[in-house]
Amino acid sequence: VMSYWADETHAQGGTVVIPHFPLPNGEQAALIATGRIDGAEMLRHGKFEHIQYYKYLNCGYRIPLVGGTDKMTSEVPVGMYRTYAYIPEDEEFTYDAWCKSVAKGRSFLSGGPIIHFSVDGSRIGDTVQISGPGTVEVEAWAESVLPMHRLEIVQQGRVVASTEDRSGARRL
Repeated sequence: VMSYWADETHAQGGTVVIPHFPLPNGEQAALIATGRIDGAEMLRHGKFEHIQYYKYLNCGYRIPLVGGTDKMTSEVPVGMYRTYAYIPEDEEFTYDAWCKSVAKGRSFLSGGPIIHFSVDGSRIGDTVQISGPGTVEVEAWAESVLPMHRLEIVQQGRVVASTEDRSGARRL
């Protein structure tokens, strides 16, 4: 049923976001494996949710995360998690442009900090082609109105670089 809905949504030019990621896992896994989703709503950010997300990433699936206002419980305030999408300067800011950026993975989900991340000048959502062993230049920063203590770069589920400020900083 969900595959049919996703196909019909795409046929009408719509954007398909699966709610409540990663559960229930059956139908969502089928949508991901068949390329029928444009993003996944992740409202809880515990160890279980992150492990499930990394399982998909480590299998090669690209799943842009989005925030939402789905109010299933009182655990997460409405509007806590927001989706930020990069829209090129030469493109008009519209809902369609925003949806297109989310589907391309040119977005990030945050309950606080604004982040920037690039690899060899490529932005979030781009694919970096590497022909063999070597090095890449990674730039990452986060800014927040509230103090942050640690910024980590994670590769295949492991922290590969980090910086911290024990007293808390608004930019790392």
